[in-house]
Amino acid sequence: MEPRFTVKVYRAEEGGYWAECPELPGCFTQGESLAEVRRNAGDAISLYLETLAERVAPAPRSLRRTRPVARLSFALAPA
Repeated sequence: MEPRFTVKVYRAEEGGYWAECPELPGCFTQGESLAEVRRNAGDAISLYLETLAERVAPAPRSLRRTRPVARLSFALAPA
């Protein structure tokens, strides 16, 4: 079973959106549209996991068999 990550999307004050993945501390991204922030979030999660593996940091047990592919769920926070 593929791991699922929560991605929280917020409206940016300067326009566009920014997003965070709470399960991966420090994993943030942004985009001008919801479609762009969704693509960028997938890339950010993949890069986060690749960097974790490259640094030989102990991955959380739930992520040890993770492939760099993520299914994302989005909820737009109220303005």
